[in-house]
Amino acid sequence: MATLQSHEHLLSQIEQLQFNIEWTRQTVDDYGGNVEAELTQAKEHFSKLKFNFLELETKQTFMEHVLKNTWQTAQPEQQAADEVKAESKALKESNAALRTSIADKSSKVAEKYQQLQDSRAALKELLVEVDKENSVLAAVQAQVSEQQQQLGGADVAGGSASELP
Repeated sequence: MATLQSHEHLLSQIEQLQFNIEWTRQTVDDYGGNVEAELTQAKEHFSKLKFNFLELETKQTFMEHVLKNTWQTAQPEQQAADEVKAESKALKESNAALRTSIADKSSKVAEKYQQLQDSRAALKELLVEVDKENSVLAAVQAQVSEQQQQLGGADVAGGSASELP
């Protein structure tokens, strides 16, 4: 009896397969060549879907990378900008100090130059006075020697005229 049931079961499976084959033939006949066209179209859709999926995944990865690196790179850039600002401020302060120092030194040099010019003018005046005094002295010496010649030998006992001041 077990074999009879297994045969009946096999027979029902065969009938089921025949029905499936008939249904498949009828479906193929209904659609005809459209099955191949639909299959090709489905393959194209799947390839486009795969491409879109890969593109979106790549974009997501890129955006995550950009967002992570933006925070990391913005901080060193800000630090570099702050360092440049601090260095610029220090240079400005240094330049201001140098300008002040140069202004002080130039005013001192100008004062010393003015003092030198004043001293030079005073020395020129002194030279003019010395020249006048020398000419007066020369004139006095000329008068003394003229008077000595006039006196000639009269003052032999009194001393010589060269001892006069």
